[in-house]
Amino acid sequence: MIGSMIAWHLNTQMNFDDFVIVDDLINEQQENNFNKRKFIEYIAKDDLEKYLNDKKNVSAVIHMGAISATTESNFNRLLQSNIRFSQALWHWCAENKVLSFMQARRQPMEMARLVMVTMNPNSIN
Repeated sequence: MIGSMIAWHLNTQMNFDDFVIVDDLINEQQENNFNKRKFIEYIAKDDLEKYLNDKKNVSAVIHMGAISATTESNFNRLLQSNIRFSQALWHWCAENKVLSFMQARRQPMEMARLVMVTMNPNSIN
């Protein structure tokens, strides 16, 4: 839901739709939320590394965190999603001189939600 609200803000408040959404959709409601937004493409979280290796025009990344459920008991899942994925994304941003990298906490039980903005940073007011 929060990633969808960022996309809503980009669409309605900034009149901007030149971005891709990256997510690990786990239920139909998540897909329905994004279907209401205007964006270039949806990328599955597992396909992000390949996408980033093929793209050089990414100028900003908004990273919405990872698993925040206090009931998650799979340590390897937490390690991969909450630490390794975020570290890898941060390193990619640093190596590619991406202008922004932000992380925010989200509601429990949501998976990593990313909105990756591919744009000319000067086009945002």
